[in-house]
Amino acid sequence: MTDNITPPAAPPEVGASGVMNAPLTPETAAQRMEDLKASPEFMAKVAAKDPAAFDEYNKAWRVAHGLTPEPLPPQSPTDVDTERDARVVAAVQQHAAVLRRQGFNDDQVTEIVGRRPITLQEREFHQNQIERLRRDQAFMARWSNGDIEAIHTIQKHSIALSLPTGTLQDIERWANG
Repeated sequence: MTDNITPPAAPPEVGASGVMNAPLTPETAAQRMEDLKASPEFMAKVAAKDPAAFDEYNKAWRVAHGLTPEPLPPQSPTDVDTERDARVVAAVQQHAAVLRRQGFNDDQVTEIVGRRPITLQEREFHQNQIERLRRDQAFMARWSNGDIEAIHTIQKHSIALSLPTGTLQDIERWANG
């Protein structure tokens, strides 16, 4: 009758894989991110564009920031709108950062990103400046040789021309809007 007795199961071993697979808390996830960044082996994997390394870091980042390890699909129309808005904000912030690196000040960045209308006179001014610069052989030589100042000068006038044309009332509405 004692033949049917099964021995008790051995306790699970807790080794490196047990620690790695344990649920992360925001604190342990933040520490894991620091450990990964300090690891030359991990950074070599990142440099080699190893998808598993990026996945491991992204999961730790998500948990450290109070999110689930894996992104969840949107659960409602509000979630969809929130994700769309977050993508728009990220794109605008990236655009603003590029403009700042090009030498635009905060007011100019706001006007460009916010698509402030320009008057017909402003449009003519920028068109005339581009035409004048294109006729200037010394300037165009600098521009074609990659002179950053010359490139930014043309870019500034070109960006202004990309803005919508409006009346003074349109500009005032934009400024108060």
